[in-house]
Amino acid sequence: MYIVTNEWGYNLVRFIMLAEEDILENNNYTPLTGSLIVVKYKDKYMIGFNRYRKQWEIPGGAIEIGETARECVIRELEEETSQKIDEVEFIGLAKIFDNNKKKIKYQALFYKEIDKIAPFQENAEMKEIMLWNLKDDIGRFDEVDKYIMQFCVDTRKTGKMVSSQTSSNNTFAQGSGEGQKA
Repeated sequence: MYIVTNEWGYNLVRFIMLAEEDILENNNYTPLTGSLIVVKYKDKYMIGFNRYRKQWEIPGGAIEIGETARECVIRELEEETSQKIDEVEFIGLAKIFDNNKKKIKYQALFYKEIDKIAPFQENAEMKEIMLWNLKDDIGRFDEVDKYIMQFCVDTRKTGKMVSSQTSSNNTFAQGSGEGQKA
């Protein structure tokens, strides 16, 4: 059983809290394929409208060869939203089961509060960006991204892993052990 599934075949299995340096030192979290970022501006959160999937998403993407998860998310944020940043806060990992490829992958999760918005340049992937209050109906929003966004916001506010949903097969595991129930 999964926490949430989207229409593209991605299933959110669990969140993992660990130190960022532990990603490289621990082979339990491979492959680390991408990075996502939740960006806060005042009391709203930045999302982008993906022109191909025709849905709202949080910024992020695939880690390129030779790139760290942190470098990836800084690059992806600029490519997708035109926002240039230098620093981000590591939140943890999302464990995803890709139903199309029938394999597990991990995504690094980051957070950043910004005090200004750079003008958006429409690009090959994102048609527009929006600042969202997490409440208003905005149409189609990727289900996995929406859950990840809420998790990052709640975790950032409390400093600990928070969730409103669990099931007998899903926990929001903390620490570094793959032996923990997923």
